[in-house]
Amino acid sequence: MNNFFNLLFKFFKAKWIFRRPNKCKILGFNNLGFKRINSKFFKRYLADVGFEVIHTNFEKINIFILFKCLMNFKINSQEYYKHYINESDPKIVLSLIDNSKKFWMLKENIKAKTIFIQPGMRCHFFADNFYRKNFTKKKKKKKYTVDFMFVINDFYGIKYNSFINGTIRSIGSFKNNFQKKTLKKKIKEICFISSFRALKENQIYASNLTWGYYNKNFNFFLKWLAMYSRKNNLKINIIGKNFGIAGIIEEDYYKQNLKEIKFNYFPASDKRETYKLLDKFEYVFAIDSTLGLENLARGGRTGFIGNTPNSYPLSTRKFGWNENLNKNGKYWTVENSPKEFKRIFNFVIKGKKNEWIKEFKKLKKVIQFDENNQIFFKIINKILN
Repeated sequence: MNNFFNLLFKFFKAKWIFRRPNKCKILGFNNLGFKRINSKFFKRYLADVGFEVIHTNFEKINIFILFKCLMNFKINSQEYYKHYINESDPKIVLSLIDNSKKFWMLKENIKAKTIFIQPGMRCHFFADNFYRKNFTKKKKKKKYTVDFMFVINDFYGIKYNSFINGTIRSIGSFKNNFQKKTLKKKIKEICFISSFRALKENQIYASNLTWGYYNKNFNFFLKWLAMYSRKNNLKINIIGKNFGIAGIIEEDYYKQNLKEIKFNYFPASDKRETYKLLDKFEYVFAIDSTLGLENLARGGRTGFIGNTPNSYPLSTRKFGWNENLNKNGKYWTVENSPKEFKRIFNFVIKGKKNEWIKEFKKLKKVIQFDENNQIFFKIINKILN
């Protein structure tokens, strides 16, 4: 009954579309995913192909398709998607959200090729219980099929392939691959990628922990960072994470905890050119950010201070956890220790060029860089042609 009223609420809240869906060659599945990764990439690269989007969260509802469902006496989301896709008649249905059960279930009802792209790191506290259950079991029956799965690294490919039939391609970060590397001389300053969460009392998705618990070691690190920057005469730049009111809270947090030093703060904004900003700085640090991984893939020196509490599922967010790397490495740590902070910072800032070249050669296990997403477009063009 609750599900029925929920659907009814969505129906009256949505924008109603009365014409048939447009025919297209590529149909984007889930508008939210395309907003997150920035749809301008698809307008630029796929506009000439014929690209449309189906609003799977029912922000817009196609009345023609809804009537088809009624005629078949089946009113549910999967039936709606099936009729919408078949009416659009695409060659490809593309999703930028990889952990969507509703997308995994599409293939059995449509002829089009299904493709998903992994947009960022996957950790167990960002997943619902269904996803976590499938992603952690070693042996399971393959219930789903997706024609192509474009993932950050081979680890995620193996995990997905354990319960989804389909072809895996490791490409690194799809969004990062579009961003041309800036080859200009970098500024020898510290750039910190913020992972601060403003909603302290809010529960972390599929866990009993709060964001306040996630943040609990953060100011300890910031006090050390202030001391280290003064001692080594290094300026600090911070790339903000949160938008809107949460972004204001985030900036104020840094002002309160870095009172003793001056720093530059770059607030989160749709207009901010984040990758160009990253490319400006020689020394980049993060707690557990996908952006930190992307900077590594771009050939940027990056240190990971994974000093968040070492408790599951928080631990699954830390650098190298998913790939079964050692807890501490040349440029990463999982300890909340000034000794470890200093070791990581010194390697990022003072490590020799040949030492970093060796580390970059090992990176494929964690993340790759496929300039302009050549692997992806090679497969797309083959399907379309």
